[in-house]
Amino acid sequence: MQMGTLAARDTALARLAALPVAVLPAETQRVLVAELNRVHQAIQAGTAPGAPGESEERFGDYYMTLVGVVANVDTPEAALALVPAVSVSGGVARRVAQLGDTAVALLIQQLQSVTQPDDHVALFQSLGLAWFWADSTGSPLSGRSRTQIVAALTAAGLSGVFSDMLGFELALLAIRDPGFLPLAQRVHDFAATQGVLGRSTVVTMEDEVIPKLTLLAASRSPAALASGLARLVTAVCGTDAAGRRQGACQSLANDIAEALRHLTDGQTTPARKGFESAAKKIDNAYADGAFNDAEHALLAGNVAMLLQRLAP
Repeated sequence: MQMGTLAARDTALARLAALPVAVLPAETQRVLVAELNRVHQAIQAGTAPGAPGESEERFGDYYMTLVGVVANVDTPEAALALVPAVSVSGGVARRVAQLGDTAVALLIQQLQSVTQPDDHVALFQSLGLAWFWADSTGSPLSGRSRTQIVAALTAAGLSGVFSDMLGFELALLAIRDPGFLPLAQRVHDFAATQGVLGRSTVVTMEDEVIPKLTLLAASRSPAALASGLARLVTAVCGTDAAGRRQGACQSLANDIAEALRHLTDGQTTPARKGFESAAKKIDNAYADGAFNDAEHALLAGNVAMLLQRLAP
């Protein structure tokens, strides 16, 4: 595995792949991870992972087998090595997503550097899985990571780029957070204006994403929806907002925190007034250029969804 032609490596890998990974010595597992890292470095550098003249088809088979074996190696180093391979399978993407903050940082880095459409689709899906994994298992995911995920998704959904919009669809199917319902609805409306390019997005939003997120929203209490709104405001605003955006974010966060306290105390009327004030501030911030179209749709839609549940 550490030297020789691609054919020799392929033969050695085939023997190893026939065995349960758990019975392989730790050093062998380490060599497999190192080989996957070597292959990825060669691909990213634009150099041939095998010797000149060796079969591209053989390399493709070798790579798929190598990823499959490393995906079963239960070490953090193996999971990190799999980040550039998230497009291979959903299982690989889920394995990577479990790395939390480390995964998000590396996925964003990959998103900014790779150009293959299939890779973009899988990277967005993996970001959605990272959000879902943290929420469903209680694993920590930092505010910075959530900010990076929201920024990536709000940019992708209204990009007009087919692969990015497809990645957005898969991310929202994976994320299972009803707070993203308003953004899904906005992307649906945008895709409907894109003709053939947006048709698949319209269908997926109508048939899968929006119905599933709508059911999830209906299952949440007003307090849970309000907590989700507060988290999304923090994610949209991040920690480096400046100028008008900083002022809008701080004022909005204060209004929502106060309204949430009223709601928790059972004081529905003052809570509703607080969220109505937040809605106006979101609209004003959007008009002033502090929020972009997707951010406005995400935040304003969440407030509207909450106010519907608090109707007098």
